[in-house]
Amino acid sequence: MTEVSKAFLQEHFNSSLLEYAISQRWYAHKAIKAKKLEILSAFPLNRSGTIVALVCEITLAGEEKASYFIPVEISETEGNDTIGSFVVNDKRITLKDAFLSSRYAESLLHNFLLGAKVFDGDSYISFSATDSFAVPQNQEFRVIKSEQSNSSFILGNSIIIKNYRNIKPGENPDIDVPKKLFAQTEFRETPAPMGDVTYYGRSGKIYLAYASRFIADSEDAWSLYNRLFSGLLRRSDADHSLEEKFLAEFIEAAGSLGSFTGRMHHALSSIGSSAFTPERVNENDITTVAGQIRKYLERAGVLIGERKDISTGLRLNFESVKWEAPLEYAEDYLLSKLRESHAQKIRVHGDYHLGQILMAGGSYYVIDFEGEPMKDISERVKKYPPEKDNAGMIRSLDYLLQSVYKSSGILGAEGLINAARVRAENVFIDAYKKMIKKGPTFSEENDCEMSINSGGKTKPAPTGSGDLTPDKPIEKGERLFKTTQMHEGGTSDPSGRRGCQRESVGLDGELLGSDPEFADMMLRIFVAEKSAYELVYELNNRPDWVEVPLHSISRIFGEFKVK
Repeated sequence: MTEVSKAFLQEHFNSSLLEYAISQRWYAHKAIKAKKLEILSAFPLNRSGTIVALVCEITLAGEEKASYFIPVEISETEGNDTIGSFVVNDKRITLKDAFLSSRYAESLLHNFLLGAKVFDGDSYISFSATDSFAVPQNQEFRVIKSEQSNSSFILGNSIIIKNYRNIKPGENPDIDVPKKLFAQTEFRETPAPMGDVTYYGRSGKIYLAYASRFIADSEDAWSLYNRLFSGLLRRSDADHSLEEKFLAEFIEAAGSLGSFTGRMHHALSSIGSSAFTPERVNENDITTVAGQIRKYLERAGVLIGERKDISTGLRLNFESVKWEAPLEYAEDYLLSKLRESHAQKIRVHGDYHLGQILMAGGSYYVIDFEGEPMKDISERVKKYPPEKDNAGMIRSLDYLLQSVYKSSGILGAEGLINAARVRAENVFIDAYKKMIKKGPTFSEENDCEMSINSGGKTKPAPTGSGDLTPDKPIEKGERLFKTTQMHEGGTSDPSGRRGCQRESVGLDGELLGSDPEFADMMLRIFVAEKSAYELVYELNNRPDWVEVPLHSISRIFGEFKVK
């Protein structure tokens, strides 16, 4: 194989790399014209130099610049993963997408074990592994195909390695938060950190990849609940007695999620770092979220006016939502009650929904603390009122119900769906409040079996039969969700162990403050913000779903008593 330098790659493949990057799902700047690509650094990851980690800078229209991580493989043969090719000295040099090759995964494993540093001039990448890191007994390689902003693969059903594509300098919360949770708390309901790949260059420290424990035999809560509740709703069309079971099981799931969310927030608030210490909510926090709502709804009005495929009924529904005065009322109310509310803001998940919750072995696991990838890291590590996460899950539960209803094909179940939504929201918040008010004390620290340096496994939680499917009849008295029952303290452990977290520190009373009415209004505002964001998203991408967030906005602002 002819030795290929960074200069050679830049000269002969920069255009091919740019064209390839733009065509990928993970490319985040499709709406802006890309002018050129420059390879900032090229790091060989194996002895033969055929696997190379490229850090590239793309210049966009307006001279904006964006950095991307593109691992490549240098080969003499072409394939479906080919980026480009060039003939030199009668030999064909082909550049391929290394991410799709098991040889790239093997090179990462090797460098993790070495704790390697690979240099390119003044820049270098560093491989850092925790004591939990171990090479899988089998190295079966599997690419996750459903991702958009990042790229991940699984090795040996025990390690998942996420490759960040649109890379930005700073302490990526997707890595920093789990590492701190494992190092400073006893919260274990997130995959254990196993290692990271960090780039040090002219822009400072940038994370390129993150290795963590793969939760085997898991399924995200959105997919699992969607499948199971859809099956139950379909069967209820023939057996109306199942409607009560549908309602009860959905409410129970919401309560379990509320308790889990409270535990997560306690853990985040107990991390001994100024970046995580709870602070009082200030006026800017309130005016900012109100401003976002205005921005989204004004944008939605423009989109509805521009789109020709929006029905007259939908236009009239949007125009009938009188949101300006109710929003002003809510903002003024929060500002007037702020000082006496004692409400706090904390580090939150930031992009919290059912798709970010894995279910396995009777436990929930929260993943992806990255926040919104398009935002700078400085924005993603800001503190927010905990209602931000709560609103995200409440909106996700609403979407779940609408998805279940749409997929069931049943007409006339609106009453059941609406009842499930209202009661699920209330139960979620009640369970959350109970958890944060009670406050895990976790005196059983010595019983915990996993720490960031132990490499151990968590104590297994009780597991149900696990064989229930949407098409399997439910026997009388059988529980639909055996695997999600929460016990004393909101844990899935029947002994009542509360996850082994240290007692939360730095909390001035409850996270939601001392005024329940203030907390309720704060929650409504964040639900409104999420709904307004969803409305813009659906107008741009899925017009058939516009009514879901629009109904939410109408409900929220219709409830405010404007004086």
